[in-house]
Amino acid sequence: SESDPILGAEQGRRRNESLSENPWAQPKRLSNTNELSFGNSVFGLLCIALPLGAITGYANIAFLILIDKVMYLGYGESGHDGMAEEGAAPLTNMIISLAVGGLVVGTLTHYLMPKGTNVGFAGVLEAVRLRNALISWREGLGVALISAISIGCGASVGRYGPAVHIGAAIGSGIGRLIGLNSEAIVTLLACGVSGSIASSFHAPFAGVIFVHEVILQHYAISAFAPTTMSAVVGMLVGELHNDGHSVLYFDLDETSHLRYSDFILSALLGVLCAAMSLVFMQLLPRCVGQCKLLPIDTRIRPILGAMFLAPMIWYAPQVAGLGVWSIRQSFTGAIPLATCAIFIGLKLVATIISFALGFNGGVFAPAIYMGALLGSLTAHLAQAAGMTTAPYAV
Repeated sequence: SESDPILGAEQGRRRNESLSENPWAQPKRLSNTNELSFGNSVFGLLCIALPLGAITGYANIAFLILIDKVMYLGYGESGHDGMAEEGAAPLTNMIISLAVGGLVVGTLTHYLMPKGTNVGFAGVLEAVRLRNALISWREGLGVALISAISIGCGASVGRYGPAVHIGAAIGSGIGRLIGLNSEAIVTLLACGVSGSIASSFHAPFAGVIFVHEVILQHYAISAFAPTTMSAVVGMLVGELHNDGHSVLYFDLDETSHLRYSDFILSALLGVLCAAMSLVFMQLLPRCVGQCKLLPIDTRIRPILGAMFLAPMIWYAPQVAGLGVWSIRQSFTGAIPLATCAIFIGLKLVATIISFALGFNGGVFAPAIYMGALLGSLTAHLAQAAGMTTAPYAV
């Protein structure tokens, strides 16, 4: 969520250097140590990638279980979806959950995270570009615990960014544990990320493409084969333990046929979503940067965030946590037009407050939430004008 000028400059330099290169070519060697060892070979990396995909898959399952346990302690068996469906948050439970969660998050952040501050996905990129893919076990564990507690207690953050970080830490740690060279460690880090994305989204191709486009920035077969292997195994683990689909699975069998006008509306909605995303991307780092200047101990800063989040969640419990219930309802048009607009505004503010005041997690789930509600809002307007019957929340 924060930009790093040093990281940005390094990424820009490497991108410019690679413009004239073949993206399928073998990347430059990062280390000449143990070049001929089994673990550093393509076949060796394939052999490591298979169990690594299973490890990252089960690590993500454990992460989800931890989120559910924290949610159960704070809000009971129904969790966030239950209070969202009822339209009412249990006031006492909510206040206690946010306050205690904020205190624990602040304490863990201070003692577990590098420099006592939260680390997002930018930390993974920084490790790959500037630290030879060095991510400590402590950092990975810290991100998992802090993010699970943040989500479970009701902060408006996502779980996919932390899942990626967990996979990256596992891949990096295993590579260093068995003494691989820097290039192989970077590949195993990418394998961990692809396995995590595949197990979380049940989308192995998305995991493979993501790591090669964003993390590795090449498609050399020496990395493509292991990352694909890890993604497939990670997906199988996710399929085995999540009823064959992700938490954001939706049944669209009753979706009406598209009209020609829907393509024009889809393009317009793309522009609207892009504008909303730009506002989100501009506000979030600025607010995070400004709140870092507050003369407040980082250990109690999340408690301050809980004080701001509590009235918003009490008024609209649908914005708490991942917001899965609202996303599902948006596909059926069950959320009225005005309510869609209110939820979008509250989710935007709640997400910025959560990150700016010390909670940790990902931004993908909040982005999906706002995009789905904006799509539903557009569908309401278009349907009122007789232009479409399609669920633009997709």
